[in-house]
Amino acid sequence: MGEIKKPEEKTWYICWNDDRTKIVLFNYLNSNQVVTSPYDNMDSYTDESEWRKILTDYGYTDSEIDKEELELEDEFKNDI
Repeated sequence: MGEIKKPEEKTWYICWNDDRTKIVLFNYLNSNQVVTSPYDNMDSYTDESEWRKILTDYGYTDSEIDKEELELEDEFKNDI
């Protein structure tokens, strides 16, 4: 199980399947947040451009990436 706890700065992450051939989840968290993933293979990035490059290399478009981020922001607004 992957986990990131209250990073020092905004951190983007990518979760992979067991053989690291497919991205199964991606998003970001802010410094006051914790994310736990059921996936063992979880990479974190403090450089958004590096994170985006990996996602686009695996076929995700900028609009798909941005949509995922917007959905996360809406979810946190509901928690306030």
